[in-house]
Amino acid sequence: MTIRSVLVLVEDETAGVRRALEDGFELARRFSAHVTGLHIKSEPLTSLPYITEGMSPMAVEGLVDSLRQRDVERASRARSAFDGVADRFGFPREGATSDATVRASWVEAAGPEGIVVSERARLSDLVVLCHAIEDQTDSAREILDATLFDSGAPVLLTPAAEHGTPGSRIGIGWNKGTLAARAVRNALPFLVQADDIVIFQIETGAKSGPAAEDLAAFLALHGVSTEVRRLIPDRMSVAERLLTEAAKAELDLLVMGAYSHSRLAQMVLGGVTHEVLSRAELPILMSH
Repeated sequence: MTIRSVLVLVEDETAGVRRALEDGFELARRFSAHVTGLHIKSEPLTSLPYITEGMSPMAVEGLVDSLRQRDVERASRARSAFDGVADRFGFPREGATSDATVRASWVEAAGPEGIVVSERARLSDLVVLCHAIEDQTDSAREILDATLFDSGAPVLLTPAAEHGTPGSRIGIGWNKGTLAARAVRNALPFLVQADDIVIFQIETGAKSGPAAEDLAAFLALHGVSTEVRRLIPDRMSVAERLLTEAAKAELDLLVMGAYSHSRLAQMVLGGVTHEVLSRAELPILMSH
């Protein structure tokens, strides 16, 4: 497996979106991949608040026009951010006359955000989303959940804070399970190019399956050298211990499976995925 198609969600021209674009284009350059910037337009007529009930038709029309103008401006800012990063990385647009082997394209689509992203992602090798810890909105969670559950593509969550390009020093969160194994397979293009890889096996006894040493042997068949570290949560949660060790090892990417329990259970009762998403300050490559 290799990466030939990278999809980046471009919602606006925020610092977080620019970081996601920079990661997307840097990785596309590394893997000689095509980059698609996706902007989702809202639909004012279906998203008007209930307060429009009782308003005059003229007032409603004025509100719709205002929302549409806001969305046009938002799309323009998003396109400007995309073009700026694409030009900086030397990616010509699709259809442009150029000898470049890598290109970029821009897509605007309307509809429910989670559905639009997940459907577009089904024919992408990698999806890049901004992961702003301080802005865990319902919309952001909906997009992430839909992309993980409904696209079949691995998702790179990139933090808004400044960080290096992910993929040089990688940690693998290994719990012996199916989703962790799928995440490792999806991460192979990164793993074969990494300088250092640490397999973290959290000793909880919650799952049966191949041990970390078995995973190391599997990766060795792909020419990937790894170090195994067993972690005992002690008084920390699994997520807290994993992120603490990742910070100590100065990792620039964490690979893990997502949502071994239902999304509702994770939100109500907690879970490793939910806590990692609430705390992580480094890029995370997740698969479901």
